[in-house]
Amino acid sequence: MLALKQVCDGYHKRIVDLENKKFDLEKEVEFRDVQVELSPWRACYIAHVLKSVSHLSRRAL
Repeated sequence: MLALKQVCDGYHKRIVDLENKKFDLEKEVEFRDVQVELSPWRACYIAHVLKSVSHLSRRAL
């Protein structure tokens, strides 16, 4: 009877560990989905870096 209890406890522990991993993965997927949804909005707020033009090249124009 003790062996059966140990087997059941082992399976229970594995199930709990797998459920915790599943929960973590689901939250990670939700987070990535939100990032994908917001990525077009982030592009609007990126500051564009302007290249400096030398004094001589401006005269050539």
